[in-house]
Amino acid sequence: MNLKLMFYGRGGQGAKSSADIFAKSVIYQGYYGKSLSKFGAEKSGTPVYSFLRISDKEIRTNQPIEKTDVLVILDDTLIMFNPDILDYLDKDSKEKIILINCDNPELMKKVKASLKKKRINANLYRVDATGIAIKHIGRNVPNTSLLAKLYKLLGDFDLSKLKQVVQEVFEHKGKDIVDKNIKAIAFAYNCETKNENQ
Repeated sequence: MNLKLMFYGRGGQGAKSSADIFAKSVIYQGYYGKSLSKFGAEKSGTPVYSFLRISDKEIRTNQPIEKTDVLVILDDTLIMFNPDILDYLDKDSKEKIILINCDNPELMKKVKASLKKKRINANLYRVDATGIAIKHIGRNVPNTSLLAKLYKLLGDFDLSKLKQVVQEVFEHKGKDIVDKNIKAIAFAYNCETKNENQ
């Protein structure tokens, strides 16, 4: 396995922690994982890019990731702000997954059209991670819900390890926060998602 992922969101939405949590969860499963982030201005709401390499062999490089297999967008408004974000996808990759936190079918049609124009044949999915987070956690923190859905889409990883890492990461915030995130993970993992680029 040699997988490159990018998490694109706004400051405060958990793009960096998404990459860190995913990396730690795959390490627990015998893989190698290395994350790195790129920030704009250090304030809430500004774009944040977090990258992750996953491999079954030791990762020796610290070079920036220029092309990814998987693109996770935590805030759908960023697509309009930066439509060229889709160009980060590696056209030669066999995986090519785009997962967007979105409850807007019309926006997904625009993304699909943009992929066609760019000649990128990617699997395109959406999940209302914001809605799931608000329902189960009580605020707009979509990252753990998106990670759960990504686990389902990739199909190679053990969800219990994701839950374990989330518990470790949020333990200092109290049992209530941990339990709410675990519920959001379970809901997101099991909710129906279809490939919208078919």
